Formats: sequence, C-alpha cells, structure tokens
Amino acid sequence: MIQLGCNYSPELMELLINKQVDLDWIKIGDERFDVQFQAVNSLKPVLLHTLPPVAIASEHVGWGYARINAALEQCQSPHVAIHLYVRKNDFVEILPREKLIAKVKELLCYKKARMNTEVLVENMPINFMTAEYSCLADPEVIAEICAETGVGLLLDLSHLKISAWYRNQSELEYLQQLPLDLVREIHVNGPRREGSEYRDTHLDMREEDFTLLETALGLCNPRIVTLEYGKEMELLKNQLQRLAKIREQFQ
Repeated sequence: MIQLGCNYSPELMELLINKQVDLDWIKIGDERFDVQFQAVNSLKPVLLHTLPPVAIASEHVGWGYARINAALEQCQSPHVAIHLYVRKNDFVEILPREKLIAKVKELLCYKKARMNTEVLVENMPINFMTAEYSCLADPEVIAEICAETGVGLLLDLSHLKISAWYRNQSELEYLQQLPLDLVREIHVNGPRREGSEYRDTHLDMREEDFTLLETALGLCNPRIVTLEYGKEMELLKNQLQRLAKIREQFQ
C-alpha cells in the first residue's frame, strides 16, 4: 500500500491534531531536526530527508554519520535521500562529464556504506545546477548512477517538470527514461513558470500536477508519496485529501 507523507508545518500539525487529515509520515530535514522531531514524534513516524544534502558535500556541521544513523533510528525512516547535484565550487577545477559522473558514483558509494538504511538520490531541476554539471539532470545519467551505485530513486515530479521544460522534452518521455523500478518515494508540489523561468516554488498543486502523479503511479510503485507544501491550511487539507483518493486508485 502506498503511504502518504507531508512536510512538517504548523498548519499540518493543526490539521492532524484536529483529525481533519490523516497521513503516514511527517517529513523533516536536518537544519531544524531537533525542534521538529520533538514536535511531531508523538503524532506520526518521521521521514528524515537529505542527509548529507548533496552528492558531493561532506556532512553538515554536527551531522556526522553517527548522528545521521542515530536520527534514522529515532525516526523509523525507511530511507534517506541525497540531492543529486554538484555545486560549481565543489572542485578546484571544472570536471569533464565522465570524470564528474565517476566522482559522484565514488562519493555516493562512500556515503551509502556509512548509513544504516537504504540510500536514495533525488533528481534535481536542471536550472538549479551550474551549466557545467547539468548532465546530472539527464535521465540516462541518473539511471546509470543508480544502477552502478545500488541506490534507489526519490522521484521529484516538480524537478522533473522543470528539467523536461528546459530540455525541450516532454514530461512523459523524461519520466520513461528514468529507472522507474527503483523509485521508492515521490515528491509532489506545484512549481510555477515566472516569465522565461520555471521555478521549484513549492506552491499548491494544480490539476496538471495531480495528472502527472497519476501517470507516474501507473508506471512505478513507490512506498511513499510526499507532499512538499505547508502554507495555507485549507489548500494543504484539500491537497492531502486529493492525494489520499489518488493513492486508493493504485492499491
């Protein structure tokens, strides 16, 4: 059965306490972990996200692997995700494509061996990356990295929409080129076009976003679908109720 998750927010907590919505996981990140964990632990299991946050990065200050593994055990989190991108200043010089991909594989294997849970990579929007490293948004590169490092995929559908748009590629074609058998979690929210740019704004989902989720669920079988929204309470409630109905269609 597909489980339902949502980003931590005060609005979500109020909806849960008043029993206006139900879900299986509350997602929190590392920067506010201690405060958020105490707030949500008594209500729902906690989905720990993005530690360390990017493929190339060393641990955050105070977040060595011992603490990561302790937090994963506290949370009961079934996996942890790493953002699949590289910053321009992560290397002394710009690496050519093949050396970059090889380095990312090496670092992912290093991190994977030190975390006591399944490790996923999250596809990132191509406009979030420096141009020299934008190949990490290529679906065939994502598939290669997953296959050769043994990690799963956290499929962010807003990131997919943005990358496909900038690549002049259909969303369905991009989706079908990903390693869909490795999808363990799906992230959804509402990205927005702003003039000539497409942004991962984490706004409320529109009809096209729900449609893309239904398409993705027809092609893969994630254990969790997570809503990345936490602003206006009524919109949050409506989206979670709609997602609950969608998942019932794919049981």
